[in-house]
Amino acid sequence: MALYNLTVLQEATDVGRLALFANDASNGVLFGFFVIGLFFLILLAFRNSDFEDSLLVASFICFVVSAVATYGGYLNIIFPLAFLLLLALTGFFVWTTKNQ
Repeated sequence: MALYNLTVLQEATDVGRLALFANDASNGVLFGFFVIGLFFLILLAFRNSDFEDSLLVASFICFVVSAVATYGGYLNIIFPLAFLLLLALTGFFVWTTKNQ
């Protein structure tokens, strides 16, 4: 059974500090799942477009959001690197298929 230091939770006077506590308690997984959820929401929002184009837009937006969150110290460096890799692979795929 894991024990958490809940005295820090008493200092949480607003929703932002509560979210920061939950992110710290989960070792940074909470904001990571928020970014992954944002990725799938963007894919669903662009479902009427081509899948490649919507994947390109979703990976770019999530790369920028995760890079800002990593700079703020809320995410691990793995998230922006993963979205950058996905962006590069999707961009290369779109570039090769549209140039034929």
